Amino acid sequence: MRFVMEAYRQQRRRLRLEQWLLLAVRCVLIALIAVGVARPMFGGGAAGGERGSREVYLLVDNGIASATAAPGSDGEAASELAVSVERALGQLRGLDPARGDRAALISLGGPARGVVLPATADMGAGGAAAA
Repeated sequence: MRFVMEAYRQQRRRLRLEQWLLLAVRCVLIALIAVGVARPMFGGGAAGGERGSREVYLLVDNGIASATAAPGSDGEAASELAVSVERALGQLRGLDPARGDRAALISLGGPARGVVLPATADMGAGGAAAA
């Protein structure tokens, strides 16, 4: 009976060790997947730290509700539409057509319609349409 109990304890220790190893392998696998998904955030996507071209779609709500006044960044009341347009223009200023960046503008008042579609590298067209 003593040998059976000793064999049972060894079997139980071995199973416990296998379970811990399996848990460790699963945790490492999840960590590797997380690092793989987060890689674009760390800038590992392009060689030499250069980024590729971007295509940005700006959605501006120019409906009736966007005409309501909201406090602006300077404390003055501004309409939601004016705030949205200013943000869109800020995004356009951050694009670089020389790198191949392109932008499109879609208005969401009523049925959504493309104001500047397809995306274009002419940032002046997007800025003029947004303003």
